[in-house]
Amino acid sequence: MLGRALNASFLVAGGPGAGKSTFVRSISEIEPRWVTAPDAATPTHEFVDVTDEATAVDYGRLSLDEQAVLHLYAIPSARLDDFAPMAIGATTVIDPRDLGSAQAAMTRVESAGLPHVAVLNTFGRTEPTVDVRAALDLSADTPLICCDAVDPEAVKNVLLTLLAEILTGMRTRPEASR
Repeated sequence: MLGRALNASFLVAGGPGAGKSTFVRSISEIEPRWVTAPDAATPTHEFVDVTDEATAVDYGRLSLDEQAVLHLYAIPSARLDDFAPMAIGATTVIDPRDLGSAQAAMTRVESAGLPHVAVLNTFGRTEPTVDVRAALDLSADTPLICCDAVDPEAVKNVLLTLLAEILTGMRTRPEASR
């Protein structure tokens, strides 16, 4: 698919109840588990029982092909700084009923400097009730994708869009910074 091996970590950020865990669970090829800390060298983790959902991080994995594996972390905003150094990109899952939390999560992702896409979780509805791009003041170059987080194909489309954003950014960087 990509022509070379890829072992990459993506963050799935968003406000409480936005659908972060659902997003990871719908696409993961393994039973998602909670992890306590990132392992940037290899995403093999000590899985634990976590009782504080405010700091819990769901880990899931998706193999795109034999050489391309995505490691997915559904993270509460408070944990973004812990996991951002090992990630190559992020999605921000947006609950259209709670744009304040979405804005806070988007700001943290942008501050981390990660390539990202905004994901409007439709919760099974077809039309958003607000103009999310305007309400969150998203720049024109930030992809905004409608997605029902329970739909594996829709989630896969989001991840492929994020991967394309990352690869496009790599191709457009000046040679001197590579």
